[in-house]
Amino acid sequence: MDKKFNKAEWDLFVVALKEEARTVLREVGSSTDPEILVKESLEELEALARRNDGKDNRSDEKIWTQVRELLLRAAYATRPYCIRCGTCCTKGSPTLLEDDMELFNRDVLKPEHLMTIRAGEPAYSNQTEELTATPEELIKIRETGGKTCIFYERSGSNCTIY
Repeated sequence: MDKKFNKAEWDLFVVALKEEARTVLREVGSSTDPEILVKESLEELEALARRNDGKDNRSDEKIWTQVRELLLRAAYATRPYCIRCGTCCTKGSPTLLEDDMELFNRDVLKPEHLMTIRAGEPAYSNQTEELTATPEELIKIRETGGKTCIFYERSGSNCTIY
C-alpha cells in the first residue's frame, strides 16, 4: 500500500473492489474468484484510488467508473470460452492473426471484408477505450454502425465466420 493512502480508506476500497469484482464476474459469466481478480489487477486498481495529495479532483463516480471498466476488462479475460453475449463483437472488429489465414484458405474472408490500419494511425483501443496511435500495422475486419463487426449477427448474438 502506498503511503499516500489512508489505511482505513484503503481497507474500505479493497472490500468495495471485491464486491464490484463479484458483480462483474457474474455479469460476464466467469467463475473466477473475485479475490483473485482483484489480486491480479491490484497494481492497476491501486493507481485508480483517490490520492490524498490535494491534486486528485476526480469525483467518486469517475473513480468507480474507471474501476468498473478495469475490472470488466479483467473479468472478460478470465473466460475460457465465448458465451456469445456480443460484447466483443460490438466493441470493435477483430484484428486478424496468423491463425486466421485458414479463413482465407476456406474462402470465408475476402479482401473486401478487411481494412488496414497503418502503424502510427489513430485507432480505438478496447483496452484503454480511447484513440491511440497504432504501434504496428494491423489488418482488421470491417465494421458497420460504429464499431460492430460486419460478421456479427445481432438476432442470435452469433459470429457468422468463427
